[in-house]
Amino acid sequence: WGWLAFNCGSTFGISSGKWKLAAKTAVTTLLASMSGGIVGTFLSYVTQKGKLCTVFFVWEPYFLQSCYCSVLVFSASCPLVRPWEAVVIGAIGAFITIGTDVLLHKLKVDDPVSAVAVHGASGIWGLLAVGLFAADDHVENLTSGRNGLFHGGGFYMLGVQTLAVVCESAWSAGSTFLLLYVSMPLQITMGIRVTAEEELLGADIVEHNVQKSGTNSQMTFTSQAQNRNPNSTQTVSQQTQGLSRTTRDRIQGGWKSQVLTLSSLESLSRETEYSTFSKLHDTMSKIEREIPLPEYLAQVYPA
Repeated sequence: WGWLAFNCGSTFGISSGKWKLAAKTAVTTLLASMSGGIVGTFLSYVTQKGKLCTVFFVWEPYFLQSCYCSVLVFSASCPLVRPWEAVVIGAIGAFITIGTDVLLHKLKVDDPVSAVAVHGASGIWGLLAVGLFAADDHVENLTSGRNGLFHGGGFYMLGVQTLAVVCESAWSAGSTFLLLYVSMPLQITMGIRVTAEEELLGADIVEHNVQKSGTNSQMTFTSQAQNRNPNSTQTVSQQTQGLSRTTRDRIQGGWKSQVLTLSSLESLSRETEYSTFSKLHDTMSKIEREIPLPEYLAQVYPA
């Protein structure tokens, strides 16, 4: 598993007692990942009325994302904590990730890959956890002989880790703002953000025309991508096998007229494995009444 090599390999050797840190890191990393996965499975079962979601869709992170965030959170403290502490750190990281994702969804913040939840909120917890749970390793002296708050080391390490969070957040926010400010003319002239329609279809299809094996039907639609590059033909590949002519016509007609509703998406999801419509249906199913696509997009992406 990749993260074992990532964390264990960070000891940069197995001589002079480093193997002890590598072995401990392997155990604690696995425990953190398992605890995060258990939390994700539990929350999926509770919030989805008994449905166990092993993958995450739009703003619905469960098992896989919980496993991922828990090992990411734990990377900072993997050689410095006890096994039971690894379980606690990973579980809390999963709760934080899922909670942050739900909050961002309510605030209508566009974060389709959950970067803010996983690398931001959970990453902060991972850094602070070092100041709480870390214990001097007596092998590489990674903590300069200091212990975390819960091991009688006082608030020194927690303060240092908090300062690290502040500095990294300031650097990330400042550099990101600067880059976006500098790129503002590009947004005005050629555009650096896809439209809402293109976003739902996916950049792989709209911008890169990625084809999968078994593709046997296509549809063409007018988008701002064509306006940016009039010489290119934007083709939307259904990337499915065995689509009936009726289904293809309904998909094409739906996007052209922009009147896809919840009931039509339910019907389409039964006839095709096309992931875009499945994701769109999962999102729109949160709305308890039928609603035209333009009206729904206006709510999600207000002007």
